[in-house]
Amino acid sequence: MRRFWLKNAIGDSIDLMTRKLFVYKPKGLGPSYESSYERMSEGFFSAKTRRLAQGSIAGELVFTGADPYEQYQELIAWIYASEDIKVGYRPRENGEIYYARIDIERIDKGERNVTGELQCPFAFRLLSLWATETPITTAISATTLRLVYPRRYPFVYGNEGSAGETEPFILSGHVPGAVRVVIPGPIAYPIVSLYTKDNDGWMKIGEMVYDGSIPSGSTLTFTTEPDKAGVYRDSTLYLQALDVTKDNFFRIPTGGTRKITLSSDDDTTLSAVVTVYDYYVSI
Repeated sequence: MRRFWLKNAIGDSIDLMTRKLFVYKPKGLGPSYESSYERMSEGFFSAKTRRLAQGSIAGELVFTGADPYEQYQELIAWIYASEDIKVGYRPRENGEIYYARIDIERIDKGERNVTGELQCPFAFRLLSLWATETPITTAISATTLRLVYPRRYPFVYGNEGSAGETEPFILSGHVPGAVRVVIPGPIAYPIVSLYTKDNDGWMKIGEMVYDGSIPSGSTLTFTTEPDKAGVYRDSTLYLQALDVTKDNFFRIPTGGTRKITLSSDDDTTLSAVVTVYDYYVSI
C-alpha cells in the first residue's frame, strides 16, 4: 500500500496513512508541462517551447477517532511550528521513499460526515522535483596522512593532510543529482570532490574548495541542491571563502559510477555526513 508523510527541517515527521489520519483520493502526483505551439499547416502543429510545470498535490485529509477535531488541531500546530516541510511518498510497499519540498497552500476545515470522520480538502504546491535522500555512508572518516598541494601561499608540496571517500554509487534519476556534505569542525581548508569512473580509473569532474578553517563547535555544510546551493558556516551562507576558480556547485550526472571524497590540510580525523539526492520528475 502506498504511504504519505510530512517531514520538517529537523527530521520530525507526521504519518499521513494511519487509522486516525489518512490521505484520500490524492491527485497531481504525475508530471504536467507548459507548452506553446506553432501552426505548421491546417491541422498540423509544432511544439515551440516545452517545460515542466510546477506541480500541486490535492486531495482530502481524513481525520477519524473519538475527536477528529483534536487530530486536525495537532496537525495544524505541527505545520506552523515547522520549517522547510517536505512531503514523503512511497508508491509501493517496502519500496523507496521519495521526498519533495512543498508549500502548504490550504487545508480546509471541513465537516464531519455521517460516520463521524472529518474530511478536509488540501493542496500542497511542489517546490522541487521528487528525490531519494540516500546517506551514502554514515560518515566519511580517515586518519591516513597524505601529501597535499595547499591552496595557501606559498604554494609548496609537503604538507600533511587527511583524506577519505564514500563508497561508489550510481544515480538513476531523470535529471542530474545533488549532494549535501556536513562537516563538523575543527577542519582546515577542506576540499569536497566528485569523481567518476571510466576504463582508465577515477577522474575528478567536480570540486568545492573552501579557503579557510572551521573551529571546533562549528559546522560547515556544503550542498549543490538546486534551491539551496551554497556553503554554510553553521546556518550562515558563507560564499566569500570559496575558491571561485573551481566549479564549486557541481551536479552529479545520472548513470555511471561516482564517489565523493573529502580532504583537508589537517592531520586530524575527518568526519562528514554525506547525503546524495537522486531527482525524478515523477515516481
